[in-house]
Amino acid sequence: MDVLSSFLVKLAPSSAAGWIALGAEVFRGTSELETANSVYALEGGVLVSRTKRGSGNVETPRGLVGLRLVGFLTDEDGLYGLSPRWREGSLAVLFRAPKGERSPDERSFVVTTATRAFRVPPPASGPRLVRSIHPPAVRRPLPASLTRLFAATTTL
Repeated sequence: MDVLSSFLVKLAPSSAAGWIALGAEVFRGTSELETANSVYALEGGVLVSRTKRGSGNVETPRGLVGLRLVGFLTDEDGLYGLSPRWREGSLAVLFRAPKGERSPDERSFVVTTATRAFRVPPPASGPRLVRSIHPPAVRRPLPASLTRLFAATTTL
């Protein structure tokens, strides 16, 4: 088992449920992950196909279909970090939770080579919420009148 697989297998018992939940939240919709040799198509963070670069043919081994993207692994001066944020050169981590009571092992993970791109199509056109960089204007109410009215007293 290589260093990366060992690292992921050690993290999995305490982190796998969080990875799956976070991946489902962060990697919604259709996306593409590109390495030097392959383009991976994902739907809702789940791998649906792999195309070898240059061939244009979809060549997806059955064992890869259904793997879930849980994040991107980066090596910063010998310290590995798994994050949902993509950075060029990071390694994509795909995970399949084992069935039943089994613990995750090295076969539960696929780690890609360095990624070149991670594409998410722009949201569909239509109404959308645009946040202003300026805070809303707040107007103070007009001050109460300083004119006092007194009832006239008549003395005769």
